[in-house]
Amino acid sequence: MTYANVVFSYGTERFANAAAKAGIDGLILPDVPYEEREEFDAKALAWYYAEILKDARKDAGLTQRQLADKVGKKREYIALLEKGETDMQLSTFLMITQAVGMKVTLSY
Repeated sequence: MTYANVVFSYGTERFANAAAKAGIDGLILPDVPYEEREEFDAKALAWYYAEILKDARKDAGLTQRQLADKVGKKREYIALLEKGETDMQLSTFLMITQAVGMKVTLSY
């Protein structure tokens, strides 16, 4: 548990990366203002999916460039995705998951 000002002053993405490297799996921020929660949740979720895709890429033995070539994107775009710094279309997500050997199941 920590306070939001620590996370925001450090930078959301930078804090999330440092926390993950330290082995932290979850975080409680009791003082995040409700109106900022949605933005923080979106950034945290983007980072979470980026970590999953990055780990899958590495497990598949692919470099960012090799993955980019497989899905028809630039290496720089893959790097931004893996940092959680850009959004991707569902079609791109599905191409990447297929390229790294992941299965995706949708249900409702």
